[in-house]
Amino acid sequence: KMLPSLLTSQLKLTVMMNGIYVPFRQALENFGRFCRPLSLYNDGTVFELSIPGSAFLARIQGHNLLMATRHQLGKGADKRSPSEVVIVLDELDQRVALTGNESFLASDRSGGIPREQDLLLLRFEDVRNGRDLRPNFLQLQYDQILDATELPPGSKALIHAIVGFPSRFTEYDALWDEEAMATSQLSITSRWSKLFLVPAARTAWDDDELTPYVLPPNTQLDIGDPDGFSGSPLVMLYQDASHQTHLGLAGVVVKASQVGRFNVYGPPRLRAAIEGLRNPNQT
Repeated sequence: KMLPSLLTSQLKLTVMMNGIYVPFRQALENFGRFCRPLSLYNDGTVFELSIPGSAFLARIQGHNLLMATRHQLGKGADKRSPSEVVIVLDELDQRVALTGNESFLASDRSGGIPREQDLLLLRFEDVRNGRDLRPNFLQLQYDQILDATELPPGSKALIHAIVGFPSRFTEYDALWDEEAMATSQLSITSRWSKLFLVPAARTAWDDDELTPYVLPPNTQLDIGDPDGFSGSPLVMLYQDASHQTHLGLAGVVVKASQVGRFNVYGPPRLRAAIEGLRNPNQT
């Protein structure tokens, strides 16, 4: 049965997200619900969490995945284990931190010799301790992992944007215990930032294996210190040939500069890493 023409036109101004049609103008704000600060649990300390950047929660091919970058775990003696990464859930009057069930560090095997890739994936089971975790992850079809170069004929990209948690937007509020003369509790507030980007021509600064993006031309915006944008998802909103609007995941930010230049772990490598979950290297 044909839909009424008025309803059809309204649907074309919406984006399907987790089974619900979201008005186009609200799509990025709704997308932000699935973006989190990457949180590392510090066992045995009042400073329970460290926040080294951003992360994205997506449900793809039946996997509940946290996406971030490998380098956010640190280097050398200060390097943290993926088992210390947690997602923090608000439940009534408390917060609950859950670790992943499995972690995967992506590697490129195309040349015969595995090479480490700067991508971290954590998988979470659907139900943990009676909690259904699936609503916390954005449902994505495999073919929604794409960028503007891979769009079907007649389609056009409307918006590219990243949602991240810059370190300068994170506030630490410590409660001082006078008797113990020490910090007894620490409250952390992380605020997200949304930036619009456009594809860019490659320069000497860009990594050969990453995809470059920049702030739109004539944008009068000083992003400041870009620390914390690593792990931010790059979302693309696009229209197909029939003018229906769709959402795509165009990559994960790996590095950024103060002048507003970003390098992204692009869809081909991201798709390959998710395919690798069928035969994972677990850590």
